[in-house]
Amino acid sequence: MTSDMRLLLIEDDVSVAELLRLAFHEAGHVVVGHRLGRRVERVHLGFARDSGETRFAPIYDARDRALVLLAGERAERCSISWLDGFESLQSGSDDRRGVDQALAELRP
Repeated sequence: MTSDMRLLLIEDDVSVAELLRLAFHEAGHVVVGHRLGRRVERVHLGFARDSGETRFAPIYDARDRALVLLAGERAERCSISWLDGFESLQSGSDDRRGVDQALAELRP
């Protein structure tokens, strides 16, 4: 990670469990993207429901893009078992759309 990496937190009314879930989700994107050699430009955790964002330098490889997008939900699933108070997983619909697009590019 570079020294210009910033984590922005915007205050609002949300539970600690919700914030942790969101942090795990975005961390999943960051870890996998970093391992694939992708440059993380920004991670944003908003305190409103489902308002996180991880921004990378453009990822043109469809396989890498799909892996990075899937990593958020996977990390969230791993964290959910010890986060009390969550009945269901909140998966990012933007991530799902991005995965669908990336997988469509991989088809012959």
